[in-house]
Amino acid sequence: MELINFDLDIKTNIIGVDEVGRGSFAGDVFAGAVHFSDLKNDFQNIKNFHLINDSKQLSINSRKFFSQEIKKTAFFALGKACCKEIDKYGISKAVSFAMKRAVVNLLNLLKTKKFLILVDGIKKIEDLDLEQTTLKKGDSRSFHIACASIIAKVERDAYMDELHKKYSIYNWQKNKGYGTLQHRQAIIQHGYCEEHRKLFLRKLNLN
Repeated sequence: MELINFDLDIKTNIIGVDEVGRGSFAGDVFAGAVHFSDLKNDFQNIKNFHLINDSKQLSINSRKFFSQEIKKTAFFALGKACCKEIDKYGISKAVSFAMKRAVVNLLNLLKTKKFLILVDGIKKIEDLDLEQTTLKKGDSRSFHIACASIIAKVERDAYMDELHKKYSIYNWQKNKGYGTLQHRQAIIQHGYCEEHRKLFLRKLNLN
């Protein structure tokens, strides 16, 4: 597993941003935003900080553990974009909406408003008047982005677990809304629900 390069993050005014749920067939897309006021000292307060990486590279238990550890030390916030926004504007704009909301929510917790925003991916956040740097595979290169991805992933998974209670036929507790064979078969058999992204299903001829 590639370890995070801390050199990218040793700066006072950095916010890392990442999204979760871009490719899911159902549910909101989530974004996390994280800021460490003094990373040189703060990350040492996180147990096993050197193992933090892209949330997709961690086990469920590791993600939950690190999410709690990060929240003890960092400033953090979430942003979301709902299925209706995804269907209306497309997933790329919806991701940008979620990321901007996460950053704005985090800025409301911080005293200063001047930050460098490290964004996972290749597209900057739209309509955000702050300096931004995009990082391809940033969740495995930047400590801030990795932490943002972990918090967002844990929160979205919990959200999909709650939706599963109402829509258990799709088994979202296990697939988190992604297009597994079982999920596709359930859509074919039972149809879709209000929490499905109609845009995605239409492209796959599932609606």
